[in-house]
Amino acid sequence: MTEPVILQVVPELTTGGAELSALEMAGAVQLSGGTAIVVAKSGEMIPKLEKTGARYIAIDVASKNPLRIIRNIWVLAKIIRQYNVSLVHARSRAPAWSAWLAAKKTNIPYLATYHGAYGETNSIKRWYNRVMVRGKLTIANSHYVRDLVCQRYGLSRDQVRTIYRGIDFEKYDSVLVSVQDKKELLQKWDIETNQKIMLLAARLSPIKGHLVVIGAAKVLKDKGLLKNHVFVFAGGDQGRESYVAELRQKIEDYGLGLNFRLVGHVGDMAVAYGVATVSMSTSIVPETFGRTGAEAQAMECPIIATRLGAPRETCLTEPEAKKEDITGWLVEAGDVDGLADMLETILEMGTDEQKQIGLRARAYVLGKFPVSQMQSQTLEVYDELLGSTLAKRFENHHSTRLSSG
Repeated sequence: MTEPVILQVVPELTTGGAELSALEMAGAVQLSGGTAIVVAKSGEMIPKLEKTGARYIAIDVASKNPLRIIRNIWVLAKIIRQYNVSLVHARSRAPAWSAWLAAKKTNIPYLATYHGAYGETNSIKRWYNRVMVRGKLTIANSHYVRDLVCQRYGLSRDQVRTIYRGIDFEKYDSVLVSVQDKKELLQKWDIETNQKIMLLAARLSPIKGHLVVIGAAKVLKDKGLLKNHVFVFAGGDQGRESYVAELRQKIEDYGLGLNFRLVGHVGDMAVAYGVATVSMSTSIVPETFGRTGAEAQAMECPIIATRLGAPRETCLTEPEAKKEDITGWLVEAGDVDGLADMLETILEMGTDEQKQIGLRARAYVLGKFPVSQMQSQTLEVYDELLGSTLAKRFENHHSTRLSSG
């Protein structure tokens, strides 16, 4: 048979989870002998995509304008015919509408990955979201999302495949982060090398729980426990200037100016995790995977996450795991005192105990979230829909690379 041509459609090729997965899968398709095409409006990851040998096509599929979505149906259908596309894989709702209808128009399989929880406050939103499950199969990025999708749309588990996000363990490895890298980052953040860092890596958005962290810091300060400790918010504001002003004002009101740094987007998160004592994921809405928690654990940095959504799958914690097996801790969403108590426990913990938790954390995520596993399992879904052998060829290539490396 002709080698498969896989067309992925994402809003933009930025550094988000869905976009990074598209990049990783494009590379896997190319390595397996297929042809990968990615359609997106724009993005800083385009050069990385093109290095894999995949083709990038610029179309404004990020727009939610109904007229643009309708126009994109015809544009995508033309691309499908021009490049003899075998399957369309959508990773976001607005482009999914164009992708699904273009696939129907050209009579090829359509597939979507359900990357978010997607609120359904009314019947219109429910109808809009349903485009993500219009294919014969749907991919969910955690069991939490799989169960949510099955409950919402009455699907069986056979129709929804859980495929976890992959973590690049060659990038997130503590031995690759030098002392000089850490020193330079701390200097940039105006933090002394002997200070302990509590890191929250997340875009500056109200749903990420920054105010909960500030509240917990105030509790610790009132107890006299904040002496040599700094909280770092690492993430861009994406234009939310009023929210940033609110955070800064709250920090000032609580007298915590010396204990907080808002450092914006961080280019090398491996170094950021490398200097952190603990990494926090304090979302007040369910996380559908929790990439930062998995990355932190890969860097041997213990995590505190909220007991909402998928973090229960990405972190070993009590009471689900024995105390001697934990890789982090879960707290209730929005619980200022609970977060403060957990931080207090960690701050009082000995260095050796923290190190052991970090080592367990890396071992745990190494076994559960390798990029190659995500790539192989997604290729298996492609093969199931197309009758191709991409996964087998990818595994052969990957095995050869490992044996030669």
